[in-house]
Amino acid sequence: MDYLSFLISILLIVLLAALIVLVVKCIVTVDKANSLIDNVTDKVNTLNGVFDVVNFVDNKLTSLVGKAFGLVDDVLKPKKDKKEEE
Repeated sequence: MDYLSFLISILLIVLLAALIVLVVKCIVTVDKANSLIDNVTDKVNTLNGVFDVVNFVDNKLTSLVGKAFGLVDDVLKPKKDKKEEE
């Protein structure tokens, strides 16, 4: 009986050591993933500034083109009205 309890104790010690190694490897992996996620987040935040500039320019160009077409429409509209009256 003494031999069996000694064998179980040795196996439990080996299992505990294996679990400790596994937990340490998991912690290292999670730390690497966190640093990768932080790096990606920084790059995305950098691109957000670029997209804000593109959005601003797009809004201004849309406004400018709308005003230009409004002016063209105002200039051509009286000519259409004159043709309809005749």
